[in-house]
Amino acid sequence: MPDLGRLYLGIAQFVTTLVLRLYGAAFAVFGALFVYWGGRGLTAYTKGIRAAWTEPGVCLLGVVGGPLIAWFGWRMTRDSATRTTPGFSQAQLLPLSVMALGAAVIAVTMMGNDGVPYSTLAVIAGGAGLVRWWSRRRGHGERQDAENAFFDRIAALERKDPAEAQRHPLTPSRPRNCGTSFSRTST
Repeated sequence: MPDLGRLYLGIAQFVTTLVLRLYGAAFAVFGALFVYWGGRGLTAYTKGIRAAWTEPGVCLLGVVGGPLIAWFGWRMTRDSATRTTPGFSQAQLLPLSVMALGAAVIAVTMMGNDGVPYSTLAVIAGGAGLVRWWSRRRGHGERQDAENAFFDRIAALERKDPAEAQRHPLTPSRPRNCGTSFSRTST
């Protein structure tokens, strides 16, 4: 009889990886489109077209935010199956979260009631980023990441060779002698 738990986990991991890669590809495409649309709008504005789609502030947001969105999407597509560490470091997470919250304010300010769906999405993303940043401050997150990577190595060894995992259990490294002293005796 097959091990249904491992089968379920394998299927869940495959589906999760596929969904993350599709989202990553969509983010990468949208980032590239934002750069294109922002550049097109700025070019039209410099040529004298004063339509709504040539608003310089919005075009600059597209030109600046587009590469960030594309980079994030590329990282999701590339690392969705193998990443055991977070996608963003502490130094990246805080400014990106604050920028998302700022984008929410700009969306409501510039678009009024039409910008509420966009600002809601930006508030959720920015708030989630700030919560993640707050939970990982003072090194607590790095310790958790190291533990997760350790347990991932154990699981990989058990999948690869269960007999080897039983013979040589992985344990976190400890200092030698562990506080005791041993002396060598010559025979």
